[in-house]
Amino acid sequence: MEKEKELNNEFNLPIVGKKRIALYNGFVGQSDRVEIKGQVVDIPVLENYLNENWDIFCMLPQSMINRFRAVQDINMGIVRNPRIQIDIIPYEDKSIDKLLDVKPIASVPNLTANTFGIFELPLKKIVPKLESGKYLIRTHLKGTDSIRQNFLDLAFLTTGMNPLFSQELPIGFGRLSILPNNYEDFVIISDIDKTFLNTRFEDRQGLLETLLERIENKQPIPGMDELYRKIKHYEYPLIFISASPSFFHRVLEGVFKRFQIPIDGLYLKKVTNPVSNISTKIFNVITNINEYLNQGINEMLNRSVKFLNATMQTMVDQTAYKLKVLLFLRKMQPTFAKEIFIGDNTESDFLIITLYQLLLTGAIEEEQIVSFLYNLRFKGKDAINRDLAYQIFQLVKDNYQIHGKVNPIYAAFIHRAYPIPDQNGIYELLEETLGKSIDELINLKIKLPVVYENMWELALNLYQKNVLNKNDLIELGRYYSKINPEYREKIEKDIPK
Repeated sequence: MEKEKELNNEFNLPIVGKKRIALYNGFVGQSDRVEIKGQVVDIPVLENYLNENWDIFCMLPQSMINRFRAVQDINMGIVRNPRIQIDIIPYEDKSIDKLLDVKPIASVPNLTANTFGIFELPLKKIVPKLESGKYLIRTHLKGTDSIRQNFLDLAFLTTGMNPLFSQELPIGFGRLSILPNNYEDFVIISDIDKTFLNTRFEDRQGLLETLLERIENKQPIPGMDELYRKIKHYEYPLIFISASPSFFHRVLEGVFKRFQIPIDGLYLKKVTNPVSNISTKIFNVITNINEYLNQGINEMLNRSVKFLNATMQTMVDQTAYKLKVLLFLRKMQPTFAKEIFIGDNTESDFLIITLYQLLLTGAIEEEQIVSFLYNLRFKGKDAINRDLAYQIFQLVKDNYQIHGKVNPIYAAFIHRAYPIPDQNGIYELLEETLGKSIDELINLKIKLPVVYENMWELALNLYQKNVLNKNDLIELGRYYSKINPEYREKIEKDIPK
């Protein structure tokens, strides 16, 4: 290894290794309802970054926070069956080394994650009750219970990158916001691409640019960064949900840090499970080839094709994924918290938030939910496969048990990122997909999604729903007038007297 280092130094080549970190979504809710979930992964890292201070949420060295690209995390690797220690500590915005000695309020000294590095447990198993306020979840690595992972680690450690697996420093921090049980104020839930960020993903070139784009080059939709900063002045919980894959996690954390938006949650799609399902299916076919052949070639092919189609759907799906996240988040919240949903018209946000309300209010009979979801077609395609329909059904039942049949949505707003569908087009798609007229939805007390064109229109809508006060609305109007002078006259007319 010393010779290898000497050779690298001779040619000025950086020593590349990996670092083990824990990623969290962030959690908001009642102390007795919060479910903590996280994942331990390996990330590529240069040895010279190890001596820098690392940001506790981005899990990036300070010198890389603005220069990092999502493509650098595509090789993010899962860690099999890691053993970790979880501490709940008071919230402090400090560097990792300064949070090391903060005395924990409560701990779980030895928790083993699954083969995908994912771990979960109810907060009440760590601490019976927490007062309302903000906390951090601090994670230490203790080892791994996987023989396969141990051999992989041993092989890697022989390269001399031993410090990367040090147990001295925490490997990750999560946000934890405890709301009072009687909380009746707002919880803001927002999409990211085309809602907050001006992301281009209409074609392959746009997707490639998104992967290669540095944090410092990512731009918000004009004025949206200022709007979210204003929202956070009220200390409403602010949670972002995106169907972007989980290797965008560190980039998006860096984006929110850059724009000084203190978020409470960031939920991205984990893509390891579908890939693993395909691998497992192929392995099962190979090892049980006689059984499959006995069924007949046609039957075998039909079953395999159906399985692969359903699995691939879960990888590109937005509807079931976001619906599951919303239902998971709802389980943790106080029953009378008022949710404000912000999305866009590029995919199915308007369908998701309407369907979410129909499910939670009991507008779809319980025994019909799975069949309804499985037969749902959106824009000519199946929206939700059977497995996901059952998962959603279980989450709905959990919510009934916790909250009863209550509609948590106070208002839903959809950014018109593309010319179509517009407001009428959204109504037509909802009627076609759900088999219910707009009048029926109104009679069911569903909060229909309202289309907005830009930050100013959204701010005006939020003011009318009492999310923003008049002074903040005026300030947002002035801000938007500066970046879009052509709107100045309209804004002056819109501002309430």
